[in-house]
Parts: sequence; C-alpha cells; structure tokens
Amino acid sequence: NAGAPTTFSSSADDITFTTGTILLADGSDLVINTSTGIGNISTGAIRGTSSEDVTFDAGTGNVYVVGAIGSGNEINTINLTGNTVHLYGNIITSNTLGNTVSLSGATILESSITIDTSANNGDITFGGTLNGITAHAETLGLTAGTGNIDFNGIVGGSIALGAVTISSAKDVTADAAFNAASITDTAAGTGAVWFK
Repeated sequence: NAGAPTTFSSSADDITFTTGTILLADGSDLVINTSTGIGNISTGAIRGTSSEDVTFDAGTGNVYVVGAIGSGNEINTINLTGNTVHLYGNIITSNTLGNTVSLSGATILESSITIDTSANNGDITFGGTLNGITAHAETLGLTAGTGNIDFNGIVGGSIALGAVTISSAKDVTADAAFNAASITDTAAGTGAVWFK
C-alpha cells in the first residue's frame, strides 16, 4: 500500500496492534479512528520509511502507544486524540516541514520518555492534563529546536512528574499549575518561558 494512507476505523470496538512493531511503507500515513464510539486504540512501536504521518482519534476512548514512535526521519506529523493518551516510549519526528506532536486529551506518562521535534523545529502541544503513574518518578525530556512547547492543562495535578528537561524551544507556555520534581530549561533560544 505504498503511497496511500492506511486507515482503520470502527464505530464502537477497540482496535489493537500490540504484538509487534508497525512499519509504515513509503508515503503510507497511518490513520486509526474509533471516534464515533468508545473504542480504545492500542499499538506497539511505530516506525516509518520517509516522514509518514500518524493520526489516532479515539474520541471518548483511550489511546495506548506501548513503544516508541519514530526514529531518525521516519515519522513526521503525530496527532494522538483520546480521553486519555498513554505513552510508553520516546517520540521523534523527521526533518520534514510540519513535524509536530499534538496530544489531545489527558496524557499519562507510563514511563520516562523524550519527545524530539528539533529536526525541523516542530511544535509540541499537550492539549489536556499531563500526569505520571508514580509521584516524581516519570521524567520528561523535550527538544523542539525553535518550535514552541505548550502545556494547555495542569501538569502533575494528580501524580507529579519527575524531572522535566527542556533542551531547546522558542516559547514554552504552561497555562495552568505545573507540578514536577524539577524543571530545567537549558534552551538557548530567543523565546520566553511563561507560567500562567
């Protein structure tokens, strides 16, 4: 199916791919949609070939990515939407324009992870709350180049994060309370850090 999007949809059932790594062929973006019902979306690691996009929309269901997304220039735009988005592995996007990461819904770090969009300065957006699973244990490393990082919801409101490290970004904005073991911004950009 090279060159064409690969789409899986259901109206009320779960969609699960957790027994191995998903490998996307050249130009074959991955779309999984259960948003018309309450189906969960579960996958293992996701790898690409040449800047493929990954779009999950679980509506009121949950998203579970039990592995890393991308390596090098494999995966470009990542949009994960669900009632909760559970991340178990690192995320890295390619050097193609639009290499953003958008997590819509409450995000839960099931382990310490890094998100790196610096190859083409993609924005990183947490659209809802962000929590770990053990207080002050799960660390978060963010590298956006000259892209922006936005925390739209409360961070660590239920379970505080471990150390949060921002290695590069333009503007970093936290729109609500932020609870973590530590916050370190080593970015040398010209932007601002806003805690509102």
